Amino acid sequence: RAADPAFRRDVFDLIRAVVKHKAALAKDGTKEAALLESWRMATVSTNTLLSDDTFEFAKAAKEVMIKLENLGQGPHCGCDEVKESTASALVSCLQVLQSRYMFSWAKSSVDMVYKVLQDPKKRAMFGKYQAKVEELINSMHKRKAHQTGQGKGILDDYQTSGFQHGKKGW
Repeated sequence: RAADPAFRRDVFDLIRAVVKHKAALAKDGTKEAALLESWRMATVSTNTLLSDDTFEFAKAAKEVMIKLENLGQGPHCGCDEVKESTASALVSCLQVLQSRYMFSWAKSSVDMVYKVLQDPKKRAMFGKYQAKVEELINSMHKRKAHQTGQGKGILDDYQTSGFQHGKKGW
């Protein structure tokens, strides 16, 4: 992710131009087309996930989920260069998804994507990025456990009114 907005726009414009003219650069089903797709995901999808537009976010999250579900399929799934490029793009997307989990409008989309990663076979397809994926999954489990009350804070059980205390038999 580029921090400089002007640079990010330039990269977007470049990748969008490449995607627009993909047919001239690489035929469908080729290794080059698969690499172009992973580069598009690494730039456009990752940065779309940073959007505050809930529709765009959900659409990009669904794209990541579909890519995860289809991981290891396709004519070039055995090509190390394509596998590594795709895994790198997906890890980038997963990191952004996890960072957006704090927003209520993003939680269901993020949960949907991370649910696909429950399958150990999917996680194994990340190759050298598998440890990072496992770390992201563990971090998500901790975050969700804390938010569902399993990691209670000091004041979580504090009652503020006599009525509430009376209900507890005070």
